[in-house]
Amino acid sequence: MIYFIIVCYQSERWLDRCLATVFDCGSSDVSCLLIDNAAMTVADILALQKRYPGVRYIRTGSNLNYGGGNNLGIEIALSEGAEFISLINPDTWFEPDWLSPLIEAFKEYPNFGILSPFQLQYNNHEPALWSVGNILRGRSLKEVRKESLVELPFTEGSCMVIRRSVLEKIGGFDPIYDMYYEEIDLCRRARRAGFRVGIVTTAFYHHFGSGNTTDIIQQQQRNITIDKSQFISILTCPEYSWRYNHLRVLYWLLRRVGQWLTGQRPYFLHLLKSIRHKYEEDYSMLYHKWQRDRLIA
Repeated sequence: MIYFIIVCYQSERWLDRCLATVFDCGSSDVSCLLIDNAAMTVADILALQKRYPGVRYIRTGSNLNYGGGNNLGIEIALSEGAEFISLINPDTWFEPDWLSPLIEAFKEYPNFGILSPFQLQYNNHEPALWSVGNILRGRSLKEVRKESLVELPFTEGSCMVIRRSVLEKIGGFDPIYDMYYEEIDLCRRARRAGFRVGIVTTAFYHHFGSGNTTDIIQQQQRNITIDKSQFISILTCPEYSWRYNHLRVLYWLLRRVGQWLTGQRPYFLHLLKSIRHKYEEDYSMLYHKWQRDRLIA
């Protein structure tokens, strides 16, 4: 059985198209959990339940963010015998038969634990920027599709399908991340546990993404959150020693000095304050995460 988990927070406007297309996946053995991080109105809930009676609605009672909401869904899916779990953002929609090539790839390559379809822009069929930077790398989509399966260090969390055995071995998302980099961390732990990660280039979905916002304040807040999560990812990387990771953080910050020199001094100072607070307040959590991830094998 395959479980779709869709975590929502103020994303009602996206859900119709997502739900209308996600089930056209080439498989009838699917279930869907809609995890509402306590933002939908009663009217929204009733309307969705009427249009999509096969979707189970679960209200969290508070905003658990992306990682916490998905962890709740993962726990339920595993307890009910899910063989594969697909984590899906609500601001997505899917090309027909998108899931079948992924399941076939899992069967053909049993050492792959996490797979995603190829990501396209929301409003057209052009590759999304994430796909251009991480998969195409100067090649055409036609060239890449000849490979069928492209191995990567991580896939984006807007749509990823995960084997049950991966989650049983390494657990779900690490709560140390408030938002962003959770899927990168999950894939890193999966690879450390011996699983491979990749993109199936013959399956497609479309993603809008929070980076498309035109609100300057929202964009700045998003950037700070991303940078803080990147700091956590660098500092807790299990491939290196705790001391060397501090040097990697310092190098990362030195590379960001350009923001100071190009008129973004307030942002850079805000970033320094943010990561200093995270380091001082959660030092023990950061250190123990690094230790814990080092033991994964």
